[in-house]
Amino acid sequence: FIHLRYVDISGNQLTDISSINSLTHLLTLKCDRNKLPSAKLDELPYLQIASFANNKIMDTEGISHPLLEHLNLSCKHLYPKYWKVKSTSICKCIVLIPENPVSDEDDYRIEVLITLRRLERLDKDEYTDDERQEAEEIYEQRRQEEAAAQGTQEIIQTDEDD
Repeated sequence: FIHLRYVDISGNQLTDISSINSLTHLLTLKCDRNKLPSAKLDELPYLQIASFANNKIMDTEGISHPLLEHLNLSCKHLYPKYWKVKSTSICKCIVLIPENPVSDEDDYRIEVLITLRRLERLDKDEYTDDERQEAEEIYEQRRQEEAAAQGTQEIIQTDEDD
């Protein structure tokens, strides 16, 4: 069954989906209404659509699939500090729903866009040009601050070596 392309294992009270790792040709994965504590999987090179709605997922660790375009994380347990979707994803749409604690954060739409700069929609709303510009400015500012901090750290280390 390693060549399966579409899998729907919704509503099965599952707490582990690690066996999905062997389905390396998977395009669509639907795992809604289970008891999954995590969406962690090995990188699935062809996965384009993944849905983990109504689970007990608290973080996004292990969601790093290079062709992932649509991700549904409609879970009431996902917290902003655990948001770790890799920026290498080409994800165009993420669904979090308003009841999710992530959406309670100030500027959560901008923060998600800073991480996933190719994102077109978050929840049901497309990103506006103003949001894109703001996210790009913040991203660039943070990048420059990080570079300056690294430069300062290198200077301090060089002075200590003398």
